[in-house]
Amino acid sequence: FCNGKPIQVSRALTARPGKVYFRHCVSPVEGLASPHMDSGLALAQVATGELDGVVLKMKTHKEWDLAAPMAILQEAGARVSDERGGEIPLGVGEIGFRYLIVSNGLVHDELLGLAASIA
Repeated sequence: FCNGKPIQVSRALTARPGKVYFRHCVSPVEGLASPHMDSGLALAQVATGELDGVVLKMKTHKEWDLAAPMAILQEAGARVSDERGGEIPLGVGEIGFRYLIVSNGLVHDELLGLAASIA
């Protein structure tokens, strides 16, 4: 909920221009990337449907940076995974993946392909 109203991810079937946030990496598709912002704000915008997804190269983020946003994202209908589509484990200490992929679920495979082309 935000201000008492339920939030929900977008229903876009493909990633819309300017609606995917890339952090610590560059979009391989011209015009797809959203403007630069804080990673936390980008994740919140996926939960509210303002963005279709996030491709976040893990550099300084820690496990505790992900736990609360993941709960909110999943409640709003988002899919959260590593760059291979695997679940994000919590409670294991070190982060063992290179990219966090967050989407409305409908564009997740598209974002996984983009992340693979960046690596």
